[in-house]
This record gives sequence, structure tokens and C-alpha cells, in this order.
Amino acid sequence: MDSINTIQKKVSLLLLSFVLIHGLCSDLIAKVEGDLDLLKKTATMIKENKESIRYWQGSAKIERLWEENGNITRREEYSAEFWFSKKQEASRWSMSNDKLDILDDAGKLIAGEKRERHNEMKRGNRFYRYKNYYTIDNGERKKSLTIWPLSEADQSTYTTTFDPMWYLTNKKRDLAVRLMFYYHEANNPELSDVKVWQEGDLVILEATSGDLIDRHTFDISKSGALIQYIGIGGKNIEDRNWSYEQHNGVWVPKTFFYTMETIMKYGGTKINSYKVRFANNQINETIPDSEFELESLGVKNGDDVSDTILKTGYYYEGKDRFDLANPSFNEVTKATTPPKTDEPLAKPQKGASLQVYETQETEPSQEAVEKDKENNEPNDSYLLYIITAIVLVFIIVLFFYKRKLKI
Repeated sequence: MDSINTIQKKVSLLLLSFVLIHGLCSDLIAKVEGDLDLLKKTATMIKENKESIRYWQGSAKIERLWEENGNITRREEYSAEFWFSKKQEASRWSMSNDKLDILDDAGKLIAGEKRERHNEMKRGNRFYRYKNYYTIDNGERKKSLTIWPLSEADQSTYTTTFDPMWYLTNKKRDLAVRLMFYYHEANNPELSDVKVWQEGDLVILEATSGDLIDRHTFDISKSGALIQYIGIGGKNIEDRNWSYEQHNGVWVPKTFFYTMETIMKYGGTKINSYKVRFANNQINETIPDSEFELESLGVKNGDDVSDTILKTGYYYEGKDRFDLANPSFNEVTKATTPPKTDEPLAKPQKGASLQVYETQETEPSQEAVEKDKENNEPNDSYLLYIITAIVLVFIIVLFFYKRKLKI
């Protein structure tokens, strides 16, 4: 009887909670205003244009500037060559640092240097970096290959990574997916104020919340290409601009300009800018598969390899023993437990094989399972108090923060 009464209390409490929450949420629903079909139409154009890129190669010049109160304090210039293959699921690039200047407040050069060229590649679920890492006894700069998880290649405006496909996104976000999110979630009460409208060939998507602004401008005359993004929040103003050119029916970036202006705490402004100028864009002109092998990065037999995924080091002995789809030696030995040591990886030994470790797991006894289940069994009285507390907290949060949800 007691259990039936407890269940009735729970049901009554949940029904009451639903009524209260629904009443408070009724004026929070921030429906997307405007023609939703514009979102779907633009998303479709963006997706089709991107998916039509089978091959892409070209070059680019990159300039980065750091400014404070109108004075340039740092300048970097880079050159890049890049290759992309949809077939190989790979992007490869070679970058050199042509200039690195550090300036004083009067604009006078106080330091300058050039960094060495580095070659990198994303292929499958791996990121490969080949560059000069250390100096050996005779003063020679020794090159080595490092293998990272693909997440290490995540590009931002400040990295030296140069995947051309990144420039068809906005800060790595898939634009077609973002537009379709707003299309499908138009009545989601957790959305901030969102509007979509058209001005000539331009489709503007704007989301606002308090003093936060998030605005995308797309050009449907260029297959829905993103031509401007503005993000305003707090003391930061972010402005991104793209221009495009068409090759073989595909729109790809010609320029990309980025600025981030920050109002500093004690007055004045700080501006970081990033300018990319593409050149020699070639679209869907076949690129040989050999351009996406480790040898195309410059890797040679005998080069050191540091594999951060398998946590081991070895020497490269040619692609006949190295499968890019599953980068490891053909001969793999197994041990039941890994060695327990905090020492760094040992110097790779020529001809050494990789070790993949498997941990031993034992099944828990039935007695242990029952005891754990008993210890974790919820108490009805406490459960009722917890539900009540959660509902009250949720109601209070809605009351004080309604219409101040994140974009």
C-alpha cells in the first residue's frame, strides 16, 4: 500500500511540474522568423558545391598581423602549397615561414627569423607531420615523422595547419549542417532570437541574445557560399570575409580575411588579423594517388617515426611495411599487460616491431554484482526530494534567465 501511495505522489508531482514548466516556457519560445525554405535552399547549394570537389590543388600566401592601439607588434608571412583528394580522403600541404618580425611600439624591428618548412597530411583518421625536430651531434638538422590522431590537425585561424577544405567551413563548422539545424529546430524553445531573410542574391541568418550577435551572409549566386561572418560579444568583434572564383563549375575561395578586435581592460584596442590569398586553384584535375603517400611528405627510409597513437617509436622502412589505412608494422606482437613506466619512449631500434598491449579483464563474481546492485538501489523517499529540488531549481532558472539562452 505504501508503495502505491508513493507512486501516486510521484505522478502527481511530475504532472504539477509539467504544468508549471510549460507555463513558464510558453513565452520563451524563440521561433525562427522568416522564410525557412531559404535555409534549406542555401544548405542544399552549399552541400552540392562542396561534394562536387573531387580534387583541389593550388597555392596560397598567408599574412598574420598583431596590432595594439594601431601599432603592429608582430608580423608573420607564410607560403603554402596544397593538395586534396576526395578519393583518398586526404589533404596534404607544404608550408614555409617566409618572415617573422617582432616590432617595438615605434614599429622598429627588434627580432626577426625564418622558420623551417614543414610538410603535413591528413589521411583517414591520422595526421602526419614531417619536419626538422632536433639537431644531432654533428650539427645536422634531423627530420622525423610524427603520427597524431586526426584531432591534432584541428585548424584555427592561428595554427600553421592548411587544409583547403577548412576554408569552406566557418571555424570548422559544416555550414550546410548548421543551416539545416535551424531549419529543423525552428520551434525549439532553447534557441535565441533567430531571423533569416533575403536581400537580392544574399541570404542573411542572424541569431541574437542580449548583446550577442551571430550573423552569416551567404551568396546564392555563388552556390550559397559564405561571404561574411560577424560575431559580436562582450569586448570582442570578429569579422570574417571570403571572396570566390569558379573553376569547372565549382566555387572555391580566392581570398579569406579575418580580424578580431578586442577592447582591452585598461583601454585601447588589440587587433589580430589573418589574410589568405589563394593562387593557381585547380579543381577536379586528377591528382595521382602517390601525392598522398608518406614519401610525398619527404619521408625516407631510416627516418625516425614517433607514433603518438600506438605510443612507440621506430624507423621508417618503406611503404611495403607501412599501410596508411592502418599505420603499423605488419608484424605485431602482443603482450598481456603494458610495461608500467613513466620513462620517455626508448630510442627506436632499427627493425623493431610494434607492440600492442591487451589488458586482462576478469568477470566480477555474482555476489559482487548483487552487492553493488543493492548498494545502488534508490531510496523512494530521497528520490521524491531530489525530483522536487530539481523542478524548483529549473523553475527558478527559467524565471531569472528567460530569453538569455546562448546562441
